[in-house]
Amino acid sequence: MNPEPTFEENPYAPPQASLISGEETIPEYEPASQGKRFANYLIDQVATIGLIFLLAFVIGALDAMEITGGLADRLFGEGSGLAGNLIGILVGMIYYLVFEGLWGRTLGKLITGTAAVNSRTGGRIGFGALLGRTLARFVPFEAFSFLA
Repeated sequence: MNPEPTFEENPYAPPQASLISGEETIPEYEPASQGKRFANYLIDQVATIGLIFLLAFVIGALDAMEITGGLADRLFGEGSGLAGNLIGILVGMIYYLVFEGLWGRTLGKLITGTAAVNSRTGGRIGFGALLGRTLARFVPFEAFSFLA
């Protein structure tokens, strides 16, 4: 009689799948220090301001070619006020949503070797949490300081 083959795993067991679809998990991660978080913030602020300058340059160049009809003055001029602030917030939101959504890292996190992760699983952060984090970055907490 032939002996039965030995398997390390049961070949008849049902396949196993993660209940959290589309997430790769990091077995262990160490939360970023306050210093790294501050460095991330500074680097990301410089990157966001650079993107705003690039946008202003492109719109200014289009204005110089008389394509946009003075859009640069309305958006970035002395009297821009609300429009200028909204452009800054919009560029910042796009920056964080694109970089953290696609790669889990912004330029600051890439330089400091950190990443945005789901605190429960250690995997990629979901879009809802990413949107919440991004919106929270633009809440002016100093306006609420009288509550403390």
